[in-house]
Amino acid sequence: MPLHFSWTVFTPVFKIFGVVAVGLLFRKYSKLDARPITDVSMRIFVPCLAFSSIMARRIELTDFGAMVGSSVFTIAGTALLALLAFRVFGIRSRGLYLPVLFVNAANLPFPLVEDIYGAPGLFRGVLYYTAVSALIFSIGIYIVARKADLMEMVRVPALPAVGLAIAFNFLRIKPPEPIMEVVDLMGQAAIPLILFILGYSLYSVRVTQLGATVLASVLRIGGGLAMGILSIRLFGIEGLNREIVLIYSIMPSAVVNVIISKKYEADSELVASTVLLTTTVSLITIPLMLAYLGK
Repeated sequence: MPLHFSWTVFTPVFKIFGVVAVGLLFRKYSKLDARPITDVSMRIFVPCLAFSSIMARRIELTDFGAMVGSSVFTIAGTALLALLAFRVFGIRSRGLYLPVLFVNAANLPFPLVEDIYGAPGLFRGVLYYTAVSALIFSIGIYIVARKADLMEMVRVPALPAVGLAIAFNFLRIKPPEPIMEVVDLMGQAAIPLILFILGYSLYSVRVTQLGATVLASVLRIGGGLAMGILSIRLFGIEGLNREIVLIYSIMPSAVVNVIISKKYEADSELVASTVLLTTTVSLITIPLMLAYLGK
């Protein structure tokens, strides 16, 4: 597909990073602590968004398989690339695998795909996010802690919310309309809040160990894109599913990687450095991908 570049591709990116900038500036100039906002958002608003998005349409097995299968394949593929690259360059950081493997599957892509594709795009994004979240709180923790801690998955409210929504969807159970209206309204608040939280979280991050950070960033975006394209071809993913997979494949590293690496003392500064660099680079890579997709 030829690259059709138009300055309009920067419109959704400007809106998204504009809210991120508000969060960053709030952290810089305000003495107020926004961490309670983070807790409320991740415990209430994001689960509501995930639940309402999945309940809004009937789940097709092709959509479910495309999103979950491509996310698992991309993570496994980038893990192999990282293993080879780290051995070649003599990097022995367990924590550095996290920002290479696990993308920002909510803060940036949720508002992006909703803005461009509406509810069908957000629905698929939530499915992709679910797979990434389940893997980071299982395989990701095992990588840095050398032990499984599956209770961490239970502590992520969005995962039970998604699981319940998927079960309701397949069983064709629909909660009462007044309840769904409340859930929908609370879910709408999640979009600006998670962008604000991203900016707030990135303010104190600085780039360190430039060589390792650049390598990890190339593996995350370049390697992720390669694995995303390969998954599309192997699984025959087409249409809207294909576009969502491509967008997710170039997403930057997730901020939650920093939290996990700090908890398990696994090179958290290097992880944070990679999160910052990939997020900054995404200001360019996201518009390029949107131009490629003709958006």
